[in-house]
Amino acid sequence: MDRLTYDAAIDMLRDKDPGNAMLPELAGNYTFVNTKYLQAALKKLDLASADAGILEKKKKVRKPESNPILRDLFQQRSKVFGKRSKASNQFHICETDEERAAVSDDIQVLQKEWARLSGSIATYEDTGQLPQTAKKYPVPRSEVERFRLRNTLRSQCSNKRAAIKKKATALTKTTDKKKQIKLQLQLDKAEAKLKDLETHLAYVDAAIKG
Repeated sequence: MDRLTYDAAIDMLRDKDPGNAMLPELAGNYTFVNTKYLQAALKKLDLASADAGILEKKKKVRKPESNPILRDLFQQRSKVFGKRSKASNQFHICETDEERAAVSDDIQVLQKEWARLSGSIATYEDTGQLPQTAKKYPVPRSEVERFRLRNTLRSQCSNKRAAIKKKATALTKTTDKKKQIKLQLQLDKAEAKLKDLETHLAYVDAAIKG
């Protein structure tokens, strides 16, 4: 366990068990022995695997009926499954190879759609995001990696806010038109990046909180 992972694991223990008596000793004191104590403390909370000390959060199964997005995905998949079953039954009434080939093509298309929806369901159950969003704002499956990423994103947001403040101050002080245009473009770009970072952080926070 490297230092960054250790610090992330400390944050996870602080979040899950803030009254843990070992926290004062473990926090900020990165040693080989303390990594073992930390892994043991997390394992007691059922947050660590029994093997290589890989820390993962158990997947929480969301009930489809209580989540409109998940419910819609399950309904879409059920409809595709029904269409695939009906297409399979068409083989019994096919009379030519051409007809059977056409039915086979239909089944393959439906099978790909079923697999796509199954992947969307798995991604949403694990991260609370749909695949397209998850691709842009990835959330690690490992719990400790989620805390590690959260720390990184928080630091990046803080740095970006400081940069924005600095550019905004410079913009108000200059009267040079070319510099104003240049600074405004840089400011707009920095603000857009900050929005992306904050959105990513929100997804990671939501995944940590379950």
